[in-house]
Amino acid sequence: MPLSDYQAELNSITIGAGTDYQFETAIEGLGIATPRTSDLPLPTGGVYGGRDLPDVRTITLAIAILGDDPDDVMDLVAALLTAWAPTSTDTTLDICLPGMGTVRWTGRPRGVDLDLAALPLGNTARARLVFVALDPTGVPV
Repeated sequence: MPLSDYQAELNSITIGAGTDYQFETAIEGLGIATPRTSDLPLPTGGVYGGRDLPDVRTITLAIAILGDDPDDVMDLVAALLTAWAPTSTDTTLDICLPGMGTVRWTGRPRGVDLDLAALPLGNTARARLVFVALDPTGVPV
């Protein structure tokens, strides 16, 4: 299923508009990835500017997990943790934003920081999802 604006998808879990996983802040890491540099210090002072190469791109998504009750939230958390589990094979993260369309990054999920502090007070949990695009260049889908 194609993504709509303000949505992302990894391993069949769709995040964003119209889902139980809502963005809380802007997606981080979509600018220019930090270069991997090979600058060398000069013995006389200063630095010789070596070749700059693209490095990995770290994409971070801060989300709220919204369920009907605490049990439903925990079911949604379990599905999210399964989708974002560590893997030894590359996978894809698709992100669709207005004016950008859907862009696909290839890499690996690298962590879920889960916050269940609000769960006893309602039907919400929070998570910070980290994806490392091993090729920092996204491909339009």
